[in-house]
Amino acid sequence: MALAADQVAFEQFVGDLPNPVDLAWRDGDPTLFVVLQGGSIVPVRDGVAGAPVLELTDDFSSGGEQGLLGLAFHPSQPLAYVNYTDGDGDTVIAEYQVGDDGTLQAASARQVLTIDQPHSNHNGGDLAFGPDGYLYIGMGDGGSANAPDRRSLNVG
Repeated sequence: MALAADQVAFEQFVGDLPNPVDLAWRDGDPTLFVVLQGGSIVPVRDGVAGAPVLELTDDFSSGGEQGLLGLAFHPSQPLAYVNYTDGDGDTVIAEYQVGDDGTLQAASARQVLTIDQPHSNHNGGDLAFGPDGYLYIGMGDGGSANAPDRRSLNVG
């Protein structure tokens, strides 16, 4: 189904947030959580950005195609999962307990997966829970231009 140009409109819902790369929400919560590549997750409600609910600072790398890249809230548990680049340039998927106010509890951080990244680009970043309840992780080929390591061509 194609939409005509007059059926699509863009509207700014909040301003002054540097390098937003992902959006997420919790069931039953009108707050929109904006993921900033520089390492923060900012709640937005009624067009107003609040104080960050998470700020990554330790063992974290940002810039180019690296940084805090994804967020997904567990559909039935008070947990959130983030995708970020660590100080070595690798992808980390970490789990956080979530408070009633949507704050990710930094002290509860638990790394559930680390993926070696040989280059600083094409590392993906999106996270989403499927209808089956599984967490899906969108990844790139982890390679620089023209697939020098042929990683994206290895489907086995």
